[in-house]
Amino acid sequence: MAGVLVFAEQRDDKFKKPSLEAISEGRRLADKLGADLTVILIGDGLAGLESEPRRLGADRILLVKEPRLRFYAPEAYARALEEAIRSVDADLVLMAASAMGRDLGARIAARFRTGLASDCTGIMVEGGALTMRRPVYSGKAFATVTVSGARPAMATLRPNVFAVLSE
Repeated sequence: MAGVLVFAEQRDDKFKKPSLEAISEGRRLADKLGADLTVILIGDGLAGLESEPRRLGADRILLVKEPRLRFYAPEAYARALEEAIRSVDADLVLMAASAMGRDLGARIAARFRTGLASDCTGIMVEGGALTMRRPVYSGKAFATVTVSGARPAMATLRPNVFAVLSE
């Protein structure tokens, strides 16, 4: 596997907690897959934000700094994320299932003509294959989705489900 890429959402130079959860889950999955973890930050400023992803185990951090990206701009963010996915040759892309993550994830999945497992509550690696668990029927049941051949595999992660790695 070429690599795992996590889009880390931030606002006013502070990470949203679900993004820290996504970075942590990205690290766990990258370790199981024998892959590198890349974290991408998009926005304006981004002062000193590299330390937190590095503490959580990011092998590489991509910064897309542009004053006009201070606030979420769907097409500009999608273009930056698409370029990052191509540049690191990511096989798995993760992001939080926030309003921004849901919108951006759908846009990126469409650009790559791949599926998106949304609102995942678990991702397992079995024999090198990815299996994602997500709630259906308003959480009354769970669907298990196995990724086969789609590249990159994409998932948004339900907030407050995945643990943030501690030091």
